[in-house]
Amino acid sequence: MRFLNVPEKRFTTPSGQVLTYTDLPGHSPCVIFLHGFADSRHSFDRVLECLKSGNRCLVPDLRGHGNSGKPDSGYALEDFCRDIEYFQDSLTGSASVLVGHSLGSFIAQSMAAEMPESVEGLILIGTAACCADNEVVRDLRDEICALPDGISETFIREFQKPSLPVPRDFLEKMIAESKKLPFHVWRECSAELAHADNRPLLGRIRAKTLVLHGIKDSVFSVADQDELLAALPHSSLVRCADCGHALHWEKPEFTARRIAEFLN
Repeated sequence: MRFLNVPEKRFTTPSGQVLTYTDLPGHSPCVIFLHGFADSRHSFDRVLECLKSGNRCLVPDLRGHGNSGKPDSGYALEDFCRDIEYFQDSLTGSASVLVGHSLGSFIAQSMAAEMPESVEGLILIGTAACCADNEVVRDLRDEICALPDGISETFIREFQKPSLPVPRDFLEKMIAESKKLPFHVWRECSAELAHADNRPLLGRIRAKTLVLHGIKDSVFSVADQDELLAALPHSSLVRCADCGHALHWEKPEFTARRIAEFLN
C-alpha cells in the first residue's frame, strides 16, 4: 500500500489555480488519475491499494474539489483540461496515461483529442461520448440548481450511494470529500457537465483506449458505450456485470488488474 501516508503536495498553474495532489514514485509512463464530479483524488484510494504496476502515479484534486482551490467560475471542460495540461507538463515532461472516471473521463477524452502528443493511453471508467442528451445528467443539474439552501448531507449521501456495498470508512471519507465543494461548484460544474459533448472530437484520438463499464451503471448505458467505442479508433471495452457507475469503488481489484494489464 505504497500510497498510504504520502504527503499532499500543491501545484500552482500560471493562472494561479492551486491543485493539491498525491505523487507516487515509479517508472514511466506516468499515470494521471482524474476523478469524477463531487469526488476527490481519494476516489482512487481503493484502486491504488491494489495496483502493482510500479508506474509513477499522479492523483490530483480537480479545481473546485478536494483541497484544491475553488474559484468562483471556470468549470467548463476546457478549464479542467488547461489545469491538467499545465500540471502534466510541469511534473512529467512527457506523455502520460490518463485514467478518468465520469467527469474525469470527459477531461481525459478532450486532452487526448486536443493534445495527442501528451497522451500515451486512455482508461475511461463510467463514461460516454456525450452528456448533452443524457436525461440523468440533465435531471441532476436541474435538481441542484433548484435547491434553495445549498447541498444537504442527505443529498450527498444519495448522490454518492454506490450500486454495491463498499467499506463504510471509505464511503464516509468520500461523503466528507463531497462536502468540501461549495454550492457554486455544485451548480456550475453540473451545468457545464450537462452540456459536455465530445462526439466531434473522438475521431481525432489516436491513443490506445480501454473503456471499463459497469452493467448496472445508472448514468451511462450500454448503448452509450457502443457509441463511444464506434467513434474511438483504437479502443476496447471490458464490462463488469454486477457493478455500477463507480466501478473503481465497487470492484477495485478488478479495476486495478485491468489498469495493470493495459500498462503492461
